Amino acid sequence: MQEIVVPILAKEIEGDEPRDEIFGVQLFNANPAAVKISKKDTCFVEIVADAETKRQNEALQQLLERIN
Repeated sequence: MQEIVVPILAKEIEGDEPRDEIFGVQLFNANPAAVKISKKDTCFVEIVADAETKRQNEALQQLLERIN
Protein backbone atom coordinates (compact mmCIF):
# COMPACT_ATOMS: atom_id res chain seq x y z
CA MET A 1 0.00 0.00 0.00
CA GLN A 2 1.29 3.44 -0.93
CA GLU A 3 0.33 6.73 0.67
CA ILE A 4 -0.17 9.91 -1.34
CA VAL A 5 0.24 13.19 0.53
CA VAL A 6 -1.51 16.22 -0.96
CA PRO A 7 -0.54 19.48 0.72
CA ILE A 8 -3.39 21.96 1.16
CA LEU A 9 -2.18 25.50 0.51
CA ALA A 10 -4.01 28.54 1.82
CA LYS A 11 -5.24 30.90 -0.88
CA GLU A 12 -7.02 34.19 -1.05
CA ILE A 13 -10.74 33.81 -1.69
CA GLU A 14 -13.16 36.47 -2.83
CA GLY A 15 -15.85 37.27 -0.28
CA ASP A 16 -16.23 35.84 3.19
CA GLU A 17 -17.57 32.42 2.23
CA PRO A 18 -15.17 29.46 2.08
CA ARG A 19 -15.64 27.39 -1.09
CA ASP A 20 -15.52 23.68 -1.76
CA GLU A 21 -12.59 22.49 -3.84
CA ILE A 22 -12.38 19.51 -6.20
CA PHE A 23 -9.28 17.91 -7.69
CA GLY A 24 -8.51 14.68 -9.49
CA VAL A 25 -5.88 12.01 -8.95
CA GLN A 26 -4.89 9.76 -11.83
CA LEU A 27 -2.73 6.66 -11.42
CA PHE A 28 -0.33 5.62 -14.18
CA ASN A 29 3.03 3.90 -14.72
CA ALA A 30 2.56 1.55 -11.76
CA ASN A 31 5.72 -0.05 -10.46
CA PRO A 32 6.39 -3.01 -10.44
CA ALA A 33 5.05 -3.73 -13.91
CA ALA A 34 2.92 -6.61 -12.54
CA VAL A 35 0.62 -4.08 -10.84
CA LYS A 36 -2.57 -3.61 -12.83
CA ILE A 37 -4.55 -0.38 -12.77
CA SER A 38 -8.24 -0.66 -13.59
CA LYS A 39 -9.87 1.36 -16.37
CA LYS A 40 -11.14 3.67 -13.62
CA ASP A 41 -7.69 5.13 -13.07
CA THR A 42 -8.93 8.56 -11.99
CA CYS A 43 -10.46 9.51 -8.66
CA PHE A 44 -12.02 12.89 -7.85
CA VAL A 45 -11.59 14.29 -4.36
CA GLU A 46 -13.87 16.98 -2.94
CA ILE A 47 -12.84 19.10 0.02
CA VAL A 48 -16.01 20.47 1.61
CA ALA A 49 -15.72 23.77 3.47
CA ASP A 50 -18.98 23.35 5.41
CA ALA A 51 -20.14 19.73 5.46
CA GLU A 52 -23.29 20.33 7.53
CA THR A 53 -24.63 23.04 5.21
CA LYS A 54 -23.78 20.88 2.20
CA ARG A 55 -25.78 17.93 3.65
CA GLN A 56 -28.74 20.20 4.36
CA ASN A 57 -28.68 21.63 0.83
CA GLU A 58 -28.50 18.15 -0.71
CA ALA A 59 -31.44 16.95 1.43
CA LEU A 60 -33.47 20.01 0.41
CA GLN A 61 -32.62 19.42 -3.26
CA GLN A 62 -33.75 15.77 -3.02
CA LEU A 63 -37.00 16.84 -1.38
CA LEU A 64 -37.66 19.40 -4.11
CA GLU A 65 -36.97 16.78 -6.80
CA ARG A 66 -39.53 14.43 -5.20
CA ILE A 67 -42.13 17.20 -5.06
CA ASN A 68 -41.65 17.98 -8.74
